[in-house]
Amino acid sequence: MIELLRITSGIIEYIYVLERKNRKPTRFVTATPELLQWIEDFNSDRELLEPFWLPTVELPKDWSTIWDGGYDESAFFLPKVPFIKTNNMEYLRNINVSLDEPMKAVNLIQQTPWQVNKKVFDIMEWCWDNNLAIGDVPNRKDEEFPPMPSDIKTNEEANKEWRRQAAKIYNLNLSTKSRRLLTAKTLYLAKKFKNERFFYPSQCDFRGRIYNIPSFLNIQGNDPSRALLEFNRPMKVKTKQDARWLAIHGANTFGNDKVTLDEREKWAYDFAIKAQKVAENPKTYSVWQDADKPWQFLAWCFEWAEWTSTGKLTTRLPVSMDATNNGLQILSMLMRDEKGAYDTNVAITKIPQDIYGAVADLVKQKLKTDYNLGNNLAEQWLKFGIDRKLAKRPTMVYPYGGTFYSCRAYVDEWYQDCLRKEKRNNPFTEKDRYKVTGYLAKHVWASINEVLDKPKQCMDWLKKVSDILSEERLDISWVTPSGFPVLQSYKTFTSKDVKTKISGKATWVRYHGQTDKLCKRSQRNGISPNFVHSLDATLLTKSVIKANELGVYDFAMIHDSFGTHTNNCDLFAKVLRDETFFIFSVDLLHEFKRMLLCANENLELPDIPAYGKFDISEVIDSDYFFS
Repeated sequence: MIELLRITSGIIEYIYVLERKNRKPTRFVTATPELLQWIEDFNSDRELLEPFWLPTVELPKDWSTIWDGGYDESAFFLPKVPFIKTNNMEYLRNINVSLDEPMKAVNLIQQTPWQVNKKVFDIMEWCWDNNLAIGDVPNRKDEEFPPMPSDIKTNEEANKEWRRQAAKIYNLNLSTKSRRLLTAKTLYLAKKFKNERFFYPSQCDFRGRIYNIPSFLNIQGNDPSRALLEFNRPMKVKTKQDARWLAIHGANTFGNDKVTLDEREKWAYDFAIKAQKVAENPKTYSVWQDADKPWQFLAWCFEWAEWTSTGKLTTRLPVSMDATNNGLQILSMLMRDEKGAYDTNVAITKIPQDIYGAVADLVKQKLKTDYNLGNNLAEQWLKFGIDRKLAKRPTMVYPYGGTFYSCRAYVDEWYQDCLRKEKRNNPFTEKDRYKVTGYLAKHVWASINEVLDKPKQCMDWLKKVSDILSEERLDISWVTPSGFPVLQSYKTFTSKDVKTKISGKATWVRYHGQTDKLCKRSQRNGISPNFVHSLDATLLTKSVIKANELGVYDFAMIHDSFGTHTNNCDLFAKVLRDETFFIFSVDLLHEFKRMLLCANENLELPDIPAYGKFDISEVIDSDYFFS
């Protein structure tokens, strides 16, 4: 079928990528240049590429049962979308607990009316049309390959070096291609809804996490997508206290988020003149492009310029309060871990703590130890420069099943970014790249495990529990404090090779089929992230409901980033801290173990690791828990 599509349509082609040394190239299907150009052109044909599920201009239907809510099928002629997104129909049919709280939270979130931020849209469309790459909006054109050496046919070393450089640019262009499609789709939807008030029908995944059903343009998307959206309902900012969280939001999106809240607020007021210049002409005054999240920062500049120049503002901007690695926060609270709670800002601190910086500092210590023992690699890495960005992604994914191999990939990615984006001097040859990044990755991985000792113990215990249930051929199920029933049931897959022809050549295509047998490895790898995600979903659910009871009606929610109007941020901040204390003051690991034993009486489960002495009530007065 793929070969027939290629021959008859001309919209796809094959590429071959060498993913590992000494392996045959892997064949991928990709869009042809002609198709990409057609997609980028804004014309009537674009209607054919609309996603199936779009935002609605009418209020979504409240969820009342698993099969009734979100989209009104009678109005839109669409197939039913269940409240819980899953392929396991037996799981849906067997749910026998009340979903009142999860459904109420989803209903409140999907009742939030949105509109397109026209000022941001105009600048983003201008950049896109003029091939200006800013942040997550890529350039439309591929990067050019380096000039081919004149002696490439006779100079083997020059030939290899050129191929290495060309391969890097080729892979970069491949990754940029998907970002172009995402940008084109996002801008198209923004243009389609530019003059509308609209809503996002939403649903949960099997852990209870809440997602907008429409894709591309939504508040849970990337920086450009989030910047294009603003609340339809305005609020008037009248006092400096009303504007405090708006100021903090500006500092956060620029990247000045490692200082105190007062310092962030001061930074925003110090930036006022520049913000006014940006708002006046963002095409020529480009300081906003230096921000960590340039498009959200641009949206902030428009509002901040109005507030600081007139003393009045009608705000529609979603102001976000972000967690400090929410996964590690949750694991630290589960284990009552004093160090983990302090490093992730669950505990009361005078200044915001930086868990990624703590890991990076430990890496530097280990490198200095190696350097003192005469290790040349350690000296070169210290000169190259070790920063928090090295540790950020490996540490961030650690509670969600990160491995040494993913850590190594992230270290290599950081190294490549330092060379390409920061133009650092490269002390290593391309030939030694994997050797030197592998050495550094070992230190990063050891440092993560050292800093996160108690969270690691919790993850290891959850994995042991998973192994025991898998041996008994039992799924893992539990009910969260919000009443959401979670079922983890990963099955094994069989594969079969089928002989066929592609481009006239005989080849083998492998396809996979699911069995009824549990996959022990997937169950083991999934339990820790799924348990953590079910708890961050619980916090979001309970916080939305409580905030609404206190008068908050507009929500911009992304799992570990909670947003609303600046006027309501102080209230929302208090609510989520109170709800965190309410949820985690209970021994949740003991409750999890009790539920498993009640469902499976003959099981013998290991003892829960020893807890630390952290007092959960500290979170109530922690300024930087979500900030």
